[in-house]
Amino acid sequence: MKLTQRGTLGLAIMAGVALTGAASQATFGSLIASDNASNYSSSWTSGSTGGYGFSSWAFSGPSNNNSNNGGFFIGSSPNIDTSSKSWGMYSNGGYETSAGREFSNGALQAGQTFSISMESYLVQNATGKNSLPASIAIEMTDLTAPNGVFTLYFNGGATDYFVYNSATNSSTDTGLAYSDGGPVSVSFEQTSASAGTLTVGYAGQPSTFKSINLTGLSAAITGFTATANDIGSNNNFYINSASIAAVPEPATLGMLAIGGIGLLTARRRK
Repeated sequence: MKLTQRGTLGLAIMAGVALTGAASQATFGSLIASDNASNYSSSWTSGSTGGYGFSSWAFSGPSNNNSNNGGFFIGSSPNIDTSSKSWGMYSNGGYETSAGREFSNGALQAGQTFSISMESYLVQNATGKNSLPASIAIEMTDLTAPNGVFTLYFNGGATDYFVYNSATNSSTDTGLAYSDGGPVSVSFEQTSASAGTLTVGYAGQPSTFKSINLTGLSAAITGFTATANDIGSNNNFYINSASIAAVPEPATLGMLAIGGIGLLTARRRK
């Protein structure tokens, strides 16, 4: 069937829209999972849930929720807030609190990126639970890996954030200096079944971003845990905006681009 000039133009515009949308997805990723503190009214409790793509929250701590030595709450950490809310936790007196979730759609796959924001205040320089340094951490977990797959952490009294790889039983300095009250953006892109790239930096400060290649990972990543180990009285650790995104295959973008160019060329020949 011969296309009219108007019909050809319409298809060209549709192709352009499709191509623009695909390019946008390639930049920002199509979301597989997403949740943030604005999805919660006034409390954050073990078993609560929000958003999509994640299981319910599972807490551990002195009494699992809110005691003199540790607890969990909906609070405000302005640099990472969504609608003036973030998830917060505290720990002191030699106790540790942690909040974790599993991925509803299974283990992280190559081409998928997990992201989360975090911010901490006044991590004390002391010895916490299990004779470990007072610390904050984001741990990527697997149901069969009791020590986690890898952990991004900061120990009170240190200078930088470090990442621990359980497969090699070693820690690597990320090169990102700790800043009290600094909003840290964390993302991990799975590049193969046992490798990926961890990127950390201060939100809105591109020059601070550091990337660490992690290889030989011990297991598939099926969830995450945020932990505060005896960070000190009246000190808090905040997290927010957890997500998993998948970027379309380059071949898909190429096909859309070729289709759009072809339609525009056909219009010129009329």
